[in-house]
Amino acid sequence: RMRLIDLICLALLVTTVVGLSKSDGESKIREEQEALKKEVKEKKKNKQEDHKITGLAMRNAGSEPLEFRPRALTKSSILDDHEGKYEGPRKYPDMPTMAYITPWNNAGYDRAVRIASRLSIVAPVWLQLKPDPERERECSITGTHDIDQGWMERLREANPKLKILPRLILEEFSSEQLKDLFTSDTASANCIRKIIDLLESAGMDGIVLEGWLPVLRAAHQTSFDAGDAIETFSIWGKTLHGKGKMIILPIPPPVDSSMQLMHSVWNDAYWDLLGDSIDYVQIMTHDFYPADRQTTVFPQAPVRWVEQNLRAVIGQQGEHANRVLLGLYHYGFKTDFSRQQQGAVMAKEFLEILQNEESELEWDQETQEHFVRLGKMQMFFPTLASLEIRTRMAHEYGSGISIWDLGQGLEHFSRVL
Repeated sequence: RMRLIDLICLALLVTTVVGLSKSDGESKIREEQEALKKEVKEKKKNKQEDHKITGLAMRNAGSEPLEFRPRALTKSSILDDHEGKYEGPRKYPDMPTMAYITPWNNAGYDRAVRIASRLSIVAPVWLQLKPDPERERECSITGTHDIDQGWMERLREANPKLKILPRLILEEFSSEQLKDLFTSDTASANCIRKIIDLLESAGMDGIVLEGWLPVLRAAHQTSFDAGDAIETFSIWGKTLHGKGKMIILPIPPPVDSSMQLMHSVWNDAYWDLLGDSIDYVQIMTHDFYPADRQTTVFPQAPVRWVEQNLRAVIGQQGEHANRVLLGLYHYGFKTDFSRQQQGAVMAKEFLEILQNEESELEWDQETQEHFVRLGKMQMFFPTLASLEIRTRMAHEYGSGISIWDLGQGLEHFSRVL
C-alpha cells in the first residue's frame, strides 16, 4: 500500500514538474514571438518612413521608393562614398538645373566642369551693379576681374548646350537711387545698355539679376512702388531677349517660418507684369529663418516650408511652374550651445564631425533632413536623401532647381541630378 501511495505521489510530482516546464517553455516562446513581432513591426515602420515623402508634391509619385533611403545613409557610408564621381545619365533630363559658383568656394569651378552634362545653367557669382559715382542716372558694373574665359571655354567643351549667366547683384544703391533707377526711363536704359555691352564682349548668355530684395527694402522705406521695378525688369528682359540673352530673377522665400504668405514678397500680379520677359524666377529656399533663430536648434530648409514656397510662386493652378527654379542648398547650419555659436557649415567641417566616434547621425522625419549631434552641438547638413526628396518635388510640380552653391557640398551630391 505504501508503495502504491509512493508511486502515486511520484506520478503527481512528475506531472507537476512537466507541467511547469511546459508552461515555462510556452511562456518563453510567447516572449520570443512578441519580441519578433515588435522587431518586424519596427522594421516595417522604418521602411515606410524611409520611402515616405511628406507633402502634396508627391501626389503623382505613387509608391516609387527613394533611390537614397534616409536610414540607409550612415556615417560610414557617407565617409566612404562622398568623393565618388557619378558619370551616369541625368535623372531628369527635361528639368532645368542651375548651379551657382562662388570664388570663395572655388571647388565649384572644377566640379561644374565635371558635371557639366548634368547642368542647364551655371551662374558664377562675379558681378555687382552699382550707381556710377561720377555720372548721374548711370550704372557701373564691378567684379569683371573675376571673369574667367578659360573656365567658360572648358564648360562649353564639356556641354555645348550649357548657358553661362553670371549673377549680377544690385549693391550700394540708396532707396532714392533705386526709385530713380526703376522710374526713370533714362536711368533704366543706360543700365541695361551697359549690361548688354558686357555680356556681348565677354561672350556670356545672360544674367541672374539679384535685385528683388533691395527693391523690397526700398519700397518699405520710401513711397517707391515695387511694381515699378517689376515693370523695369520686364523691359530689361525683353531687351535681353532681343539680343538672344536670358534673365533669371531670384526672390526671397515668400512664405515665412510660421507658414504665412507675405504677399509683398510675391503675388500672382507680378507674373502678369512680367509676362514672358523673364526666363525663370528662382526661389531662394536656402535658409529657414525662425523667429527664435538665436535661441534654438532649427533645420536648414524643412520640406513643408520648401513646398509651400514653391506652391506660392507657381500660381494657383501651377501655370507658372515651368518658369520657376526651386532653391536647393549644398551647405549646412550648426548650433553649438556650449560656445553659444551658430553659423553656416561647409562639407569639410561636416565630414570632420562625422569622423568623431561620439557623433551621431540622425534623420528628422518631419523636416526630411539629416542632422548630426555631438555633445551640445547639432548640425543640419544636406545628404543624398534630403536632396533627392527636394529635387523630386520640383520635378513633380514641373519646376526646375537651383543649387547654392556647387563648391560647398559633397562630390557625390551630383547623383541626384
